[in-house]
This record gives sequence, C-alpha cells and structure tokens, in this order.
Amino acid sequence: MSAIDVRGLSRRFGNFVAVDNLSFAVQGGEIFGFLGANGAGKSTTIRMLCGLLRPTAGTALVGGIDVAKDPEGVKRRIGYMSQKFSLYELLTVDQNIAFFGGVYGLSHARLAERLQLVESRIPRDRSDSPNAELLAQGAANIASPLFGGLPATGAIARTAANVRAGGRTPVAGMVHAIAILIFVVAAAPLAGYLTMPALAALLVVTAWSMSEPHRWREHLRARPADRFLLLLTMTLTVVSGLTVAIAVGTGVGLAQRLIRRDVEPAEWTPPDR
Repeated sequence: MSAIDVRGLSRRFGNFVAVDNLSFAVQGGEIFGFLGANGAGKSTTIRMLCGLLRPTAGTALVGGIDVAKDPEGVKRRIGYMSQKFSLYELLTVDQNIAFFGGVYGLSHARLAERLQLVESRIPRDRSDSPNAELLAQGAANIASPLFGGLPATGAIARTAANVRAGGRTPVAGMVHAIAILIFVVAAAPLAGYLTMPALAALLVVTAWSMSEPHRWREHLRARPADRFLLLLTMTLTVVSGLTVAIAVGTGVGLAQRLIRRDVEPAEWTPPDR
C-alpha cells in the first residue's frame, strides 16, 4: 500500500479551480519532490493532504486514512518540517518547548512528558561539532579582507563599528574578526545562563509598557465594576494564561455593558503616537 495515494483530487474556491484532477502516489520510504510554479496549487494540495482543507472532489489516502473522512486521524499520523526555523534561536530545545507549552497552558506534567519524548528521539552519537557553523563563518570572516570582501551576514554591523573606530586596512579587519571569533567561542557556553533571565527581563519591560503606568490614577478613579474587571483579567493572565483572561474578561465586560446599557459610553479619542 502506498504511503500517499491521491486520485482525481480537486479543490475549487467558488469559480476558481486551485487543484484540478491531481493523481500521484508516494511509496513508503520514498523521497518525493512536489514541484510547480507559483499558483500551481502545491500549498492547497498539501493542506488537503494534512487534513486542513476538505477536497472538492477526488480521494486522498495518507497512511491508509482518507483525508476527507478522518482528517484528525491523518493529523495524528503525519509530521511537518518547515522550510524556515520558526522557533526562538536563542533558546534551547527544552526552553522552546517549555515556553510554548506555557503559552498554550500545558500542565507541568504534560510538559515534562513532552520533554522526555523529545530527548528520547535525539541521537546521542552525533560526531559533528555544535560550533562547526560558527567556526566556519569565523574563518570566512578572517579570510574575506584578503579578497576585498566583507564578512558574512551577521558581522557587517560589527565591521562598520570597526571601520568607524579606525580599522580600515585588511589586517585590521582580520584582527577584528579573530577577536570576535575568540570572544564568541569563549562566551558561547555562558549564553545558556543568560537566555532565560534576558527573556524574563524583556517580558517584565513589555508588561510594564502594556500596563500604561501613566493611566494608573485614571484606573483607580474608575467605577468599582471596571476596577474589578481590570483586577480579574490581570489575575487570570498570571494564574491561567492570556487566552483564558481574554475570554473571561470579554464575557464579563459584555455582561457589565448590558447591565449599564442605559448609560452613554464615555467619549474616547485615539492617543497621539
């Protein structure tokens, strides 16, 4: 049985035909190139195969499961590797999982289970160096002044700073690249200790700005019901998560507005930015 079996698959959006009578099969273990021009329907087909979009006509089986009849079953059987790394590069794998798990409100037990699952799938016999890319780029940065070039992406700003400081010869550029490489390699083991405190500080500053401190006095003079709503949403954000706080706050706010429906709403003008 084919891992993917597509027969006469079509998808229409009104009068527009995005995928027209497509058929192909992918065998287990096969690397299959799915190519086409922009607008050919590649993304629409992938969405249908992933169970995210219902076909207009035809059939598609993924792992023996019909994508139209059991899309959730398909989602449980497939994996996805994005073209671009979409996680936070400064965080480790564990930290990314913990961060997004917290955003989506996963319990500590569930997070621990997911972390153990990921760690069990990471090969432990890797022979490549984790600093291989860093060392390669550093070597290229050192050699580039010899050919009249600029350092690789990510070092141009530092090179500009070096030029402003008076380093305008190829030798100065090479010395600068060597110093940067030594510093980065030496400091890399310490970066993991700074990531979470830096993220915490960033979140604190963001929360402070979003709270609009210049309006605290105005909030304290608000109606008791408004002060209660503010305190409720703030508490739910900390205890349960932003999603719950928004849902409950919106519901309570609408209920309060229905109770005070005879009161004219306060005038509001957009602030000058």
